[in-house]
Amino acid sequence: MALEQHTEVLVKGLKFNGRHGAFESERETEQPFVADILAVVDMPDSCDDAMSHVVDYTEIANALLDLNRGKCYVTLEAFAADFCRGILQRFAGITMVEVQLRKLAPQVTFEVDELGVCVRMHRARAWGMEER
Repeated sequence: MALEQHTEVLVKGLKFNGRHGAFESERETEQPFVADILAVVDMPDSCDDAMSHVVDYTEIANALLDLNRGKCYVTLEAFAADFCRGILQRFAGITMVEVQLRKLAPQVTFEVDELGVCVRMHRARAWGMEER
């Protein structure tokens, strides 16, 4: 019997400081952010307990932190999309990646705990949704 296994790799509550935002002051001074990442990995049904058969979640987290250190973004949408594209290019086994990026101290004129975006990107044949 052939089985399909989709494993979800989670990185939740990744905290970092960054220089991203529409206002110049947001790009001049670091501010706190938090990210939640979900990556769907197609796994063979015969997968054993070897690290070589899984995606290392520390590599996913470090990819976001490296991107954060490398560029200041005006929009979180562009930051999140660049991250998703990079993950799909780097990890052949990942079929879908989603990242939520949230500002914990947004510069707005109303009271709010956090503001952010969620970007989801997948390969064209992800999810096994093709016609049968």
